[in-house]
Amino acid sequence: MKPIIVFDSFKDCMGSNELGMTVLDALNKSMMTNSTPISIDSVLTISDGGEGFIDSLERPLQLQRKKVDVVHGPLGNTITAEYGFNQSTGLAIIEMAKASGIELVPPCQRNPLNTTTYGTGQLILDALSSGYKRILIGAGGSATSDGGIGALQALGMKFTLSSSSSSSSSSSSAQPSTDIVYGRDLERIISIDYTDIQNRWNGQASIEFCTDVTNPFVGPRGAVYTFAGQKGATEEIKVTLENGMKQLARLLPVDISNTAGAGAAGGLPGGFVSILKATILKGIDYVCQLNGLDEKLKKDNNNNNSVDIIFTGEGSFDNSSMDGKTVSKMISYGKHLNIPVVIICGRKDLKSLSITENEMVEVAKDKEEDRFDE
Repeated sequence: MKPIIVFDSFKDCMGSNELGMTVLDALNKSMMTNSTPISIDSVLTISDGGEGFIDSLERPLQLQRKKVDVVHGPLGNTITAEYGFNQSTGLAIIEMAKASGIELVPPCQRNPLNTTTYGTGQLILDALSSGYKRILIGAGGSATSDGGIGALQALGMKFTLSSSSSSSSSSSSAQPSTDIVYGRDLERIISIDYTDIQNRWNGQASIEFCTDVTNPFVGPRGAVYTFAGQKGATEEIKVTLENGMKQLARLLPVDISNTAGAGAAGGLPGGFVSILKATILKGIDYVCQLNGLDEKLKKDNNNNNSVDIIFTGEGSFDNSSMDGKTVSKMISYGKHLNIPVVIICGRKDLKSLSITENEMVEVAKDKEEDRFDE
């Protein structure tokens, strides 16, 4: 067997490398005693922009890490977070899940009305203040649906809130805000001032987002209606958040309502694209390229595959898995190279998928408990 083992993280459970090493250990234990063990080099640490983004780029980009001691977590509490950097290339890697991630919020407190990306903005600000000229942000694994306004606030954007939840309230009842903005505040924003943030940025650095999704900022496939339910939002909360996102979109200088990828991570990239001309990259393509996956999968001199099976997976294998995530990338490799793909997942919903037998996909899961156990 010549496998390659490439996992996304299982949210609230196991990271990419831990999953890969678990599968490697299981494969080696199942082999004949006189067989050559499968090498640890078969395991690749991969992220499509969410949890583990820094880990997946640490080796190819030769990253060091910097801890920032006072960062506001998604609930506004003070935490310590870190980002990656390469001093010689002027590159900083921000993993938004480190400061604003869903795994930082206890399950009983998950509600995107009460979360903010302010801490992600603090990490970006630290990187900018440290002189890094290219800032790459992994946009995934978020606890938030604030349209990125918390992060923009940390970078210097100002805004005015109405005293009620209706954005049409009289300006006489409006008040400039210095408090951290949360998802619940979006509906109340009646004006924004991005002069300071544009002046502070002023071409000092480029900013790029790596994401695993192509969803727009608002609408039926937007940030709220696609992802907020995973973060604790009820249907009623979704209506409030969507109204707030639409209000924010109306106030931004460039309309990003339908921009592909602007709905990632609760809309985090949207405001940055509009105000700071940020760009959005396909996270999994970028990470796989830097980790040399094409090279590892290429045919040998005899035109034989250097890999004969791919092991991959994520926590929930469903329709969203096929929209730019790690699993879809591995299935694409398998189809192109005629290599079977084994998907190991915590839960599956194949009714929403259009995978044929010709794609040689197996789904491995515990049949009785609908979860994967070692």
